[in-house]
Amino acid sequence: MEFMLIFAFMLILMILYFQFNLNYDKEWDERLNDVLDENIDEILTYTIVIGNYEIWTSNYIYGYGNLYRLEDKSMNECRYPSIKTRLRLHKKIKKHNRDEYTRRFKNAK
Repeated sequence: MEFMLIFAFMLILMILYFQFNLNYDKEWDERLNDVLDENIDEILTYTIVIGNYEIWTSNYIYGYGNLYRLEDKSMNECRYPSIKTRLRLHKKIKKHNRDEYTRRFKNAK
């Protein structure tokens, strides 16, 4: 019980930190939502590629969802989506990984 209270408190602090300290970018948030309607092209070590966008997906939730590279040009500024969009991105990656695992497992039989 005590652990759950500490965990909940830490989670609330993290959410408040991100809301006030990260560079939320409404334009990137809207664009990322549009991009998430497409299929994931490639999952790399620290990023994923969807179309012309390379999106940072390492160290969940800190830099997660940041536009890392656009059309082979590295981005110099951090552009973060909303927490809701980050969760949508996280679910999409989990679904992609699950589908890929299922496909490979079926092909191995």
